[in-house]
Parts: sequence; C-alpha cells; structure tokens
Amino acid sequence: MTALSRRRLTSPKAGVIAGLVWMLSACGNPSSPPAELSSPPPDENVGASGPSPADQDSIIGFDPPRARALTVEAMDKGEDPEQALELLNRALRHRPNYLDPLLLKAGLQLTLGDEQAALATVATVSTFGHDLPLDQDPRLEAIWQHPKLREALTAQRESATRVLAPSTPAFRLQQPDLIPESVVFDPETEDFYISSVRQRKILRYTRLGGVADVLGPDSGGIDPEEAPIFSILGMAIDPERRALWAVSAALPQTSGYTDAWQNRSELLRIDLDSGSLVGRLQPPTDSPSRLNDVAVAPDGTVYTTSSLPPGRIFRSGEGALEPLGEAVWRSPQGLAVSADGSTLFVADYSYGIAAVDLPTGKRAWLAEPEGFFLSGIDGLARVGEDLIAIQNGIRPHRVLRLAPDVAGQRIRRAEVLEQNHPEYSEPTLGVGIPGPDGHRFTYVANSQWNRFDEDQNLPPLDQLDAPLFLSLDLGAWAD
Repeated sequence: MTALSRRRLTSPKAGVIAGLVWMLSACGNPSSPPAELSSPPPDENVGASGPSPADQDSIIGFDPPRARALTVEAMDKGEDPEQALELLNRALRHRPNYLDPLLLKAGLQLTLGDEQAALATVATVSTFGHDLPLDQDPRLEAIWQHPKLREALTAQRESATRVLAPSTPAFRLQQPDLIPESVVFDPETEDFYISSVRQRKILRYTRLGGVADVLGPDSGGIDPEEAPIFSILGMAIDPERRALWAVSAALPQTSGYTDAWQNRSELLRIDLDSGSLVGRLQPPTDSPSRLNDVAVAPDGTVYTTSSLPPGRIFRSGEGALEPLGEAVWRSPQGLAVSADGSTLFVADYSYGIAAVDLPTGKRAWLAEPEGFFLSGIDGLARVGEDLIAIQNGIRPHRVLRLAPDVAGQRIRRAEVLEQNHPEYSEPTLGVGIPGPDGHRFTYVANSQWNRFDEDQNLPPLDQLDAPLFLSLDLGAWAD
C-alpha cells in the first residue's frame, strides 16, 4: 500500500531504554497500521515446547520476527540493563542491520558506562544513510558532543541528504487531487493505467498523451449502492489474457467513505480491450482483510496482499480468493513473482523481503546485505531477475535495485538507484518496461498521501501538485 503518517507507531515503554527509535515513527499505514511494537504477532512467540529461547537463537539464522520479539522483550527489562543488552545482542544475531535494537543497544552501552562501545554501535548505524537525528536521541545524550558522534553524524547526513535523481519525467496528469497509488503498462498498446485513491477510479494514459477514465464509481453497469468502487490501490496487467487486475479497498481517504464500508475490499478484473469490469474476487470472511497490492504469475494466477492484522497473502481461486500459507505477516505490501513462477517475493513493511515457495507455501526471509536496512518497502516489482523496490518508510525516500538469492536466502546485492528527488511526495508503486536498449522503471513519484490531514481531507486544489510519473533507466549495476 502506501505511506502517509500512515505507518506511525507509538512509543511504548519508559525507563532506561524509554522511547522508540525514530525509524519506527516512519513506519505505519493509513489503511492498515501494523500492530504496536509491544504486541508481537503470533509467529514471533516462542512456545513452551521445543528449543529454549537461547538454543533457538543459536540455530535460527536471519529471522526479523524473532529479532523484533527479542527487542520487545528487551524493552520490558528497563530495570535490568545487562539482561536487556543480552536480549538485544540476540536480536541482532537474527537481523544484524536492525536499527531499533542497534540504537537501543547504544543507549544501554552508555548506561553501563561503555562509551567507546556505544560510539562503535552508533558508527554502524550511521553507515546506513538514513536520516536519524542521533544528536537528539535522549538515550545518546551522554555523547551528543563527542567528536566521534559528530563525525558519524556528518557522514550519515551527507549520505542521507544526497540527491540522486537520474530519472526523467514520463508524464504528468492534471488532476492534483487524484492521489495515485500505482501505475502499470500494457505492452501491446503501450498505454499506462493509473489508479486513484481519492477519486476511486482507473485512468488510461495513451502513448499519444490522451487521458481517459476506464473505471470509476459511475461506470456503466455498476450499482454504486450494492457494489461500489472504492479506492483503487495496487494493479497488475496480465497481457496474455488481456486482463487488468486492480484492488478496490475502502479507506478513510476514499471519497464518500462511510463507516458501512469499513474493511471492505475486493480484487477486480477488467478486460483490457473493452474496458469492462468482468470479475470481482472477495477475500474469505473468516477474519478481517483489506487488500492492497497485486501481482500476476506467468500461469495467470493472481496474488494479493492484505496488511490488516493479521497480514495475509491470497491467491485467485474459483470465484474467490484463497489464503496462501498462514497469517504470519505483520504488514505485507508489494509483491512480485519470479520469472519461472516458482517464487513469490513479498515486501513486509516491518520485516523486509521474504521469498515464498509457491508449490509449498513455505516462507523464507532474505537476509539484508551489509549497509542496508530493508524495512519500509512499499512498492516491489520484478524486472528481469532483479527486484526494484520503492522504500518510502525511511528517510530519505528512495528506489532500490535488489538481487535476490533464493537458494542462499539472502539479498546478495543492493543498490540505491534514486533518492531525495526534488519532486518526491510519497513515491509509491511502479512498473518495469522492457525496451530495445534495456529496461526502464516508471513509478508514482508524488502520490501526495502525506497531504491528507487528520480528518483525511486534502488541501485546496491550488495547494496540491500535478501527479508526476518518473522514468528510470535501469541500465547495468553500478560498480
């Protein structure tokens, strides 16, 4: 889905390790906020049977849910900093680049009188290039004026404020209050399709620059009372079957939203050639769901995420959506299917990237490469063998290229393609487009989700910007 003040978590515990890391305040979701940090989902709990927690930590590798559970446990040990530090070290064995326990660890190291260790931990954090005000974090007050902290801060801020904007404008739409979420591309007609959150519709932008509504709340044959069109979120095109798949979900930001629509969502199938709505798939009713992103496999199977706790993955079945695996996600967002159709890549907004083996439904978290913390990824698209990710849950917002190694259960390489573009205003989702000179990636640069106020109203039109779609030449990996 997208990021507004939407991914906001509140600070939990007080005491020696009071407060949450600044990173967490950037991770929320207006339509489906993750559970509070102090309430881990079921997959993070350790049962009474099986290995002890310490033994479990020694035999399990990269495991973001386990790392978070241990961090939560550490935050409950505010009166025992040594035990809390031991728990954080265990958490970091499961996710070495996890910003939250790293900053908590630095604060505890200071509490225990080990200033040099704290500075070393802060230096590690500073290499990630995120905009973290370390000189304002109360846990680090004892070293705010330390030369090595200033040095780390300088390096961090130079990296975080660097503008990397090699893209070119693909097109603009003159509808400032559109609030676009996704853009997809039809290779047969070379038309783009754009989804609107606020206006509850899909637009087509032709290669000649024409713009027309394809589907909306007033489309013919749709009863606005019985079967309304809600906010259109993630979309995917199946060119072989000439189908456009789109998520329709009721959000507080949806124009005309009423409480009667709460948690309603469905997956729509639109015939690309006629523009007609030809199918609607609903999620099961056994637990609340709110769909957001969608991907299509080579065999035509459609996958979609629901980030309403408990997070779930669904796939298309006979006339309905069927669960894929268990509800063990925290906030699943973008997803992409491997070229051979065997693997579903899922971006969990809290945990990073997972690979789901589609024949078995088994999930494996992909370890983050050195220097990268992959929480906060919203959009995810496969281009060739790589994944292109839009990371809008951290500052700076950026576009990443990731090389997954499923067998090795890791991201073997990562590269920042674009960040801090001057016209960014909540970049969201995008699509890879093949061409004679290589692939390009076209994406929503300024969804303007962040322009909604607390009552989910937008400012006047003259205070909004025309939606911008950027085109990024992917080229080869940087040296």
